[in-house]
Amino acid sequence: MGVGALWATFAQPNLLADRMRSDTSKVSADIGAAREHARASRSRARDANLPTAGRTQSLTPTATPTATQSVTPTKAKPKATPKATPKATPKATRTATVRAKASPSKAPRRTATPTPTRKAALAVKRTVSKPSPSPTPTAAKRLADGRPDFQLPFTCGESWQATTYKSHNPETGKIDFFHENGNTRGSLVRASAPGVVNRILPEIGAIKIYHGNRWYTMYNHMSPILVKVGDKVSQGQVVGHVGSVGTGVAHLHYEQIYDSNNNNWGSSPDEIVNPILQGKKYNLHENDPQPVIKSTNNC
Repeated sequence: MGVGALWATFAQPNLLADRMRSDTSKVSADIGAAREHARASRSRARDANLPTAGRTQSLTPTATPTATQSVTPTKAKPKATPKATPKATPKATRTATVRAKASPSKAPRRTATPTPTRKAALAVKRTVSKPSPSPTPTAAKRLADGRPDFQLPFTCGESWQATTYKSHNPETGKIDFFHENGNTRGSLVRASAPGVVNRILPEIGAIKIYHGNRWYTMYNHMSPILVKVGDKVSQGQVVGHVGSVGTGVAHLHYEQIYDSNNNNWGSSPDEIVNPILQGKKYNLHENDPQPVIKSTNNC
């Protein structure tokens, strides 16, 4: 082996080592320059208050206070909820108070309703009762058939027209009276003979008077009625006023009744007889002349 070969053998490694050391120094210098460049960039960004991108700034603790501040407003929102709740509560209370005050106004209406009902019930009881006839207060003058000498049921001297119609049952037994020379409505109605009030029918403004010996008289459509069941009345005594209760036209409906079956009632059509007034018997029909009768009652 020559001298040149030997030098190449031993000198080549040294050259390689020098080159490696030179490359390492350059890499270290490049890394240092990059770091310095990064530090300078961050410094400029902070001075300019500009956000920076990259992993280095995403790890900075500046994001922590930002997150803390964003949570703070969310805690203030629940505080507004209790403020709205008390406002709604008094409104509901006032509404409930008004309803509670309005409910008693209905109470008087409920308490007032039974009052007429009880009165009506008592009136019905009096109506359907069948009291035993009481003796007449005074002895009445009687005719041949046993009935009292019935007078026209109006004030002495007044003239009244007697009428009937086919729907009356019986047609000849029921009379409708109308004032001939004055107002029919409001005229005084007087008892045809002495007796005892036996029955009252307020729904048609009627009373029935018992005169003894099974004889009754009936007076309908009066308003007001001035007597009550059990009252003793004398001939000519005022028992009510002519009205239109239960009918459309003011007039006095009048009947004379004989209790043929003696049941203390005297109400069937067969028991309603042709009237005898002031000694004269009347047998009226719808198409007959309508007589005008002048009262001699208690003259």
